[in-house]
Amino acid sequence: MPKWSRAHACAPLTILLALFSLSAFPQAPRCEDAGHQKLNSLKPQKVKLKATGAIAGDERVVTVRITNKGKEAILGAKLTLVDHLGVSIEPATYSDNNLTVLPGEPRTVEIRYPANLDTRATVQVRGWNVQETSARVAGDGITTYAPYYPQPWQQPATTPAPTVKSATVTLPQR
Repeated sequence: MPKWSRAHACAPLTILLALFSLSAFPQAPRCEDAGHQKLNSLKPQKVKLKATGAIAGDERVVTVRITNKGKEAILGAKLTLVDHLGVSIEPATYSDNNLTVLPGEPRTVEIRYPANLDTRATVQVRGWNVQETSARVAGDGITTYAPYYPQPWQQPATTPAPTVKSATVTLPQR
């Protein structure tokens, strides 16, 4: 019977980890910062968002139409479904994301999430050269928007109107 050492016992594990890391997690090419300078200098483009919702079985389906209203292509447009507090709604699956949209081109994306998440949903968009915007989800199956009354600490600070209209000041004489 052969004598086993620690190196022999660890070898299969080392090989397995090496194969797993190569197949499941390919290394992204290293990006030089200088290569992104032109992307960072792109002028933000306007986009139009329209989001409608419906119930399909035990899921809510939000259909988002994004249209590039600018004169240049938008790169890496990422859609995010959030609730009325701005917190990401999860779990949610997107039919497409990280979009490149040409000028004037409309794109349609479906977002699906569980119907039991009864929330007021909003779709937000951001990207390399996208003017960030959002659209409330409207349509069948989505909770109607009741007025949202923020808590007192969330309201903007206001200065009370002065109660004194005029005053007369008398200075003592010497």
